[in-house]
Amino acid sequence: HDNAIICLGLRKLGYINEAERIKTAVLGAQIHLADQDGQYNRELYMEDRNGNLVPYDTAAHPQGWAIHANLFWTAELAKKAA
Repeated sequence: HDNAIICLGLRKLGYINEAERIKTAVLGAQIHLADQDGQYNRELYMEDRNGNLVPYDTAAHPQGWAIHANLFWTAELAKKAA
């Protein structure tokens, strides 16, 4: 959600290229996580002792403040696909 707020703020201030860099990085990470773990928008991941990315089981899925950010990123992903 922090990155979504930063992305929107940069756009509002006219820093379009910087906002696009953040958007590209976040969407790339979500796609990578989906390819690796089969899920989008998990609130929190952690690395186990063997270096594997695993869901952090005690995190609330999803956190309330993350829902709006997830909607923002979903809309951005839809724009990218169009």
